[in-house]
Amino acid sequence: LEKSRNLFQEKWYNSNRVEKINNKKNNLRIIFLLASDSPCGGVKIVFEYANRLKDRGYDVKIYCENQYCQKWFNLYVPIYYYKEITEIPECDIAIGTYFTTLKNLQEVKSTLKIHFCQGYEALIYDEKKSIEKNLIKTIEDNYTKIKDKIVISSWLKEILDPKYNIDCKLIQNGIDPYVFSLKNHGRNRIPRILIVGNYNL
Repeated sequence: LEKSRNLFQEKWYNSNRVEKINNKKNNLRIIFLLASDSPCGGVKIVFEYANRLKDRGYDVKIYCENQYCQKWFNLYVPIYYYKEITEIPECDIAIGTYFTTLKNLQEVKSTLKIHFCQGYEALIYDEKKSIEKNLIKTIEDNYTKIKDKIVISSWLKEILDPKYNIDCKLIQNGIDPYVFSLKNHGRNRIPRILIVGNYNL
């Protein structure tokens, strides 16, 4: 897999073939806002989307608040680390991710602003604790700033639609068949379920 990935990168990116395709298109400028580049599933999904949008000829950039570990993923789009919102250029579509990016997303000069929601952060905290109650309030306030939302599960849609009186668009995450082959993952096994959240959930 590593050899194939290197061949793919050599053929399409190191040879400037992708750039040649991009030059033939009317580039749509797309910017993702990330809280950090740290290795986790949510960031990996955003990186995957960014790579595939670039493959389709779009002008894609990532703007990140915090730098932790830039080299853990084969990212083919430029990533920038910003301190001031004025460092983010005007674009056609700006996409916020983690709740802390939504306030900045509101100020970005963009034709369309979208909140790409992979999980409702408020569920992680316990509202019975005063410190966490304030954080939940901050999360909820930030969620009201951007009405257009994409969610990755029907469960998230069922939570957010009535709470914020919106109609989230459901786009489920894809599966990389080179990593997760359905042939090697039978359905007769007892399913394992991982639940992430606060202890009182």
